[in-house]
Amino acid sequence: MKAFANPILLLIIIALLVQHAVGGAELGGSAGMVTAWTLALCLTGLLVNGALALARAVSHRPGVLVLGIWSCIYLVLGSCAWVFATELDEDAREEQQQVARMEESWRSGKISPFARNDEGVSLLAMAAASGGRGVALVQEILALPQAAENREELCRAALAAAGAGRRAGLELLLDHGVPADTECDGQLLLHAAVLGDHVDTADYLLGRGAKVDAADAEGNTALMHAALNGNVPMVKLLLKRGANPALQNQEGRDAASLAANDDVEQLLEPAN
Repeated sequence: MKAFANPILLLIIIALLVQHAVGGAELGGSAGMVTAWTLALCLTGLLVNGALALARAVSHRPGVLVLGIWSCIYLVLGSCAWVFATELDEDAREEQQQVARMEESWRSGKISPFARNDEGVSLLAMAAASGGRGVALVQEILALPQAAENREELCRAALAAAGAGRRAGLELLLDHGVPADTECDGQLLLHAAVLGDHVDTADYLLGRGAKVDAADAEGNTALMHAALNGNVPMVKLLLKRGANPALQNQEGRDAASLAANDDVEQLLEPAN
């Protein structure tokens, strides 16, 4: 069993790193836990192999080089995990700082939470897409009497939440009357979630009534966007939810012809 300890640990760490890199916003609050486990496993592998290498070197026993190589591997993987964590922290801090600045302007009476800034984003939309403290802020803004007069901005906020994979903010907006199958600024909520590779969010929208085969202005469906992204889990979800792979866009192309990889194409083969 000792001979398999390092390979098994290595596979677990790689799986965590891949989940961390690919999962993105979909991991939500669990992103920190994934990072913590990855760093802990890397540190364990580094310390154990390093200690064994040192002990073998002192006692002049063979195997020092192999153990040293494993130590270096865990050091590199741990560094990668640390970089991921740092980047996520920086992004989250910048996001929260933006929300805080706009919130301060709103509370001081300088702006409306429904008014868009120079970047075309309102405080409501920014809070809905940020998660964390933003969820409570969305709830507070939706309780304002003016919310009923700003349905278009509520729609944009739902679109931002769907695109960022922020289910909590999205749920508040849908509960406040934004239809799950609504189109905002030429984009459907479901398509925003699919384009962002947020499988859980797409599944939630479908459960709330989003139409799986709804097409955009170019005739592209959610399944076509998922195929173009090469997102196998998303394609599987949409097919399970009844997406029609035989539909074609305005260019006469179906989802299979747009597939970014062989795995997606194989899932859509019956449509050929």
